[in-house]
Amino acid sequence: MKNLQRLAQECLREADAIGIKYGHIVEIKVNTRAVGWLGITRKKADGYHIEISDMLLPDWANDIDIKSTIMHEILHTVHGCMNHGPKWKQLAEYTMRFYPYDISVKGSLEDYYTDAEIHEIMDKKSKYIFRCRKCGKMIYKNRMCDFVRHPQLYKHDDCEESDIVRIR
Repeated sequence: MKNLQRLAQECLREADAIGIKYGHIVEIKVNTRAVGWLGITRKKADGYHIEISDMLLPDWANDIDIKSTIMHEILHTVHGCMNHGPKWKQLAEYTMRFYPYDISVKGSLEDYYTDAEIHEIMDKKSKYIFRCRKCGKMIYKNRMCDFVRHPQLYKHDDCEESDIVRIR
């Protein structure tokens, strides 16, 4: 697995070098349970906590891809940038003028893995698995939530259907 702390420190130095005034980051750590995201930033009383999914960190992964996600999350710590609004987007564009990152609003596993690899990984990591009966898309969840309790109440975004069946 890639060294997240080394890559995160490089990103922080790069942000400093171009004058990005990020917030107080308490920790940047690996999340081994994440199934629906590659990175997340949470604001708590003591500062910002960033988590990066272990799925982004295999030894063969490209450092630039990993650092793109880390920088994406660091930008969320800038005042007024917890969402993907105009200020966040402007900072992402600014950062990409200096560094070869691809800082997008939403990265996904499809950017790094084949469909077969994703299904294999998600099958091992996910506690709950659902499938849309119309298009066949698999939906993975790891925590009990309203979706897990009542999947019939939700529409699948890609095909606008609500015929979702629980597999596990």
